[in-house]
Amino acid sequence: MGKTYLRHRTLGDRRERDLSNHNPQGKGFDPSLPHQLLYTYSMADWDEIELALKVSKSKEYSWRQASIEERSHLLTQAAQKLRESQEDLIGMMIGDGGKTPYKSDPEISEAIDFAEY
Repeated sequence: MGKTYLRHRTLGDRRERDLSNHNPQGKGFDPSLPHQLLYTYSMADWDEIELALKVSKSKEYSWRQASIEERSHLLTQAAQKLRESQEDLIGMMIGDGGKTPYKSDPEISEAIDFAEY
């Protein structure tokens, strides 16, 4: 099994943190079949939360200084990633939240629209 990494990228800055030894602690169950495990995930500990907050705060100034064009480009990329994952996101909303495709699709589309606006 390969290593799992926590990755973050902000305005060209790339860092990785090895999470190979970080055991999954959270579990997601199907709301219609409460004993059916859908997925597991790693829950952040307080040090990881602190790191995420520090990284976010440290990049606040550079985001503020980024040109409108650069911000627009990054948000357009985010919208494209959402669009590429739309079917998977709808599936997660159905499986995890018990939503219907009829309710899920407009929510994802709205998130894409907000990112592109």
